[in-house]
This record gives sequence, structure tokens and C-alpha cells, in this order.
Amino acid sequence: MSKELPQRGDAYEWDNGYEEIDLVDILSSLWKRKLMIAAATFVCVTCALGWLLLTPRAYESRTTLLFLPPLPAEIDSEESRSVVLTPDTYFTLATADDLLHDVVSAAYAGAASEDVPPVEAMRRNLNVKLAESTEKAQGVPNQMAMSVSFRAQKPEEAMKVLTLWTELFIQRNAQLFVDRTGSSFEFLGKSVETVKKDLEATENRLLAYQKENTIPLMKIRLSTLEQTYAGLMAQYNEKSAALPPLEAEEKTTAQLLAKEPETKTLSRGMSREALWNLASQQAGGTAAKNPDELNVSDEVQNSLYKQLKERRSGAAIEIASLRASIKDLRERIDKSQKEYAALNARILSAETEVARLQRERATLQESYAALSKQYQRSRVATVEATDPIKIIEKPIVPREPVSRGGIKILCLAALLGAFIGTTAALVAEMFAKRAGEKA
Repeated sequence: MSKELPQRGDAYEWDNGYEEIDLVDILSSLWKRKLMIAAATFVCVTCALGWLLLTPRAYESRTTLLFLPPLPAEIDSEESRSVVLTPDTYFTLATADDLLHDVVSAAYAGAASEDVPPVEAMRRNLNVKLAESTEKAQGVPNQMAMSVSFRAQKPEEAMKVLTLWTELFIQRNAQLFVDRTGSSFEFLGKSVETVKKDLEATENRLLAYQKENTIPLMKIRLSTLEQTYAGLMAQYNEKSAALPPLEAEEKTTAQLLAKEPETKTLSRGMSREALWNLASQQAGGTAAKNPDELNVSDEVQNSLYKQLKERRSGAAIEIASLRASIKDLRERIDKSQKEYAALNARILSAETEVARLQRERATLQESYAALSKQYQRSRVATVEATDPIKIIEKPIVPREPVSRGGIKILCLAALLGAFIGTTAALVAEMFAKRAGEKA
């Protein structure tokens, strides 16, 4: 079965139990309660207007500070061309409790205790804005500006408090940089002096060591030893090669000498005429019977034995001379080897020590140059740290009060009253309908 739809203005129930909301009924209900809505709106607007009239007008004084980098761009590196502290740090310093307490003490000196505002009230009335430059000017590092404003009921009070705050803030910031750069300057100065002394000591050690160990002269002497050693080895080899033939000759000569007699016997006989004369005189004598008994025997030295003996003696003398010469050459060669090894080791040790001292000197020179550059930067920064902030907009006495946005507040109050009145009207109409249904 189809269900008949209700006519406009009639209320009916859906299958799920909810009632349909009719916009005409809502508008009709709101129109009936228009006085309630108007009254709520009037009350909210009246309260807002009363607040605007009763609240005293505030005056605002402004100032702008420019933070300068601690080092000039012409001597500073690219990495350090930036503001020393971060914006958050400057904001914390600007709103620090001790700074605001000193400002209150100086600005309200001699005033009654009930007229002295607390530190939290000072912080609420103090507005700090930071703006860091994003582009670099020609040769100028990044800079940062701070805009500060302070609100007070009296214009003279606003300017006075802001002026005192500016002076104290600049003093504290300058003291912070002076302490920081001063400690850095002192530390770098001591470091430069220490590195300078170490560099001078290393240079003196290097010079003294080079004077005691003249490497060029030692290399010349080493070359001379090489030539001497080569000459000795040549003589040693030559004489060593000549010794075996002489020994063989001496041995052979000794063998031949052993076979030869030292002397020879010569027998000389009589001539035939003398022999016949002697035989005729002694016809029956001994000479006639044995003529050999008449020969004369003489012993003479063997010339071959003499020659062999002289040759053997000469060979022995020459062998002894060669052996003595070879022995002397061997000693001189051994001595040259030891001197060469000792001198070569000394040269290697001297070159190693000189290279080490030169590396140490180069390292100290680099450290001294880097520390000297930083020391000069720190010296300039120490001078400039006394005035790191410039005032580019001084606080002045404000002539007109700060706009409080009265029209905006009244509009918001009217909207709030209308909302409250509408809600109250709908609730009242709902209770009225339920009371009528029960009746």
C-alpha cells in the first residue's frame, strides 16, 4: 500500500521514529520570539560597548634595532657571514625576566608599589618581531632587524619604558659579545704564542740537526767510499787471480829442485903427450897399469839447481808479497764496507729525521697561519663587539591611541547576541510545544 505524503506544514513521523523539520515552522517560531532575540542581541552589544567605553585607551611606542655581524666582510669567510645568534635566541634575550625586571625597576623608580606593573604584564604589553634578511647586499653579510613595540595607558610612559628597554637590551647584548669574543681572543692569543714557540723550536732543531748532519757532504763521502771500494775490489780480484799460478810455479820448481843435485863432479885427465912421457919414465909403474888414477876430479856447483833455487825463492817472495797484499786489501775492503754501511745508515737516519722535522714545521706553519687569521678576526670582533646593535628607529611619544577594533568587537557582540537569542527562542518554543501536546 502506498502511503500518502503529508501536506506542507504538517508534521509526521518517519519509520525510523524521527520527525521532519519544517523551515517555515522554525522561522515562525523565531518570529514569535523576536523580542527575546532582540533583547539578547541588545544585551551583548551593550556589554561590548560598555567594555569599550570603560577600558582605558592604550598608546603604543615603537623602535627598530639592526643587528650587525661581528666581523667585517672583507676579512671574514663565507661560512661566518651570518648573524651571531639565532632569532629565537634574540627573542629569548628580549623577553628575559631579569631584563624586564630591570626595566620595571628603572622606569617606575619611586612609584608606589600598586602602580608598578608585574613582569608578566610587561611581557604581555611588549611585542617583539624579528625579520632576517634573505638577500645579501654587495659585500655585506646577512643582517637581522628587530621591531619592538610597547603599550601603556600614557604615551610618555610607553616611550620611557621602551627607551629604557632598548638601552638595557643593547648593553646586555654588547656584554654578551664582549665576554664571548674576549674569551675567544685570549684563548687564540695563547694558542698563537704556543704554536709560535713550538714552530721556532722545531725550526731551530731542524737547523741544528742539518748543521750536525750535512747530508750533501755525507753523500759525497759515500760516493767516494763507493769508488774506493770498487778500486780495492778490482785490486783484490786481480791479485787473488795472480796468486794460484805463482803457487803452482813454486810447487813445480820445488819438485824439480828436489831432483837436481846441488853440485857436480868433473874429472880431468892428462894429455896424450904427457901421458906417454910419464909412461916412458915409469915403464913399470902404477900410472902405466891404471892410467885413470892420473885423472884430477873437481866438484862444481850445478847451474840448473841454482837457477831453480833462485826461481823458487823469487816465486816464494812474490807469493808472500801477494798474500800480504791480499790480506791488506781484504782488511781495507772490510773496513770500507763497514764505513759504507755506517755512513749509509747515518744518511738514511738523517734524511728520515729531517723529513720528520720538515713535516712538523709545515704542520706548525699551517696551524700558525690559521690561528693568526682567527686571532686577527677575534681582535676586530673584540673591538666591534662593544657596539653590535644600531637603533634605526628611536621610540617617540605616540599622539594617537592604538586602535582596538571597536566596530569589529560590536559586530562580533551582535552576532553573539543573535546566536544566543536564537538558541533561547528555539528552546523556549520547543518547551512550549511539548507543554501544549501534554495538555
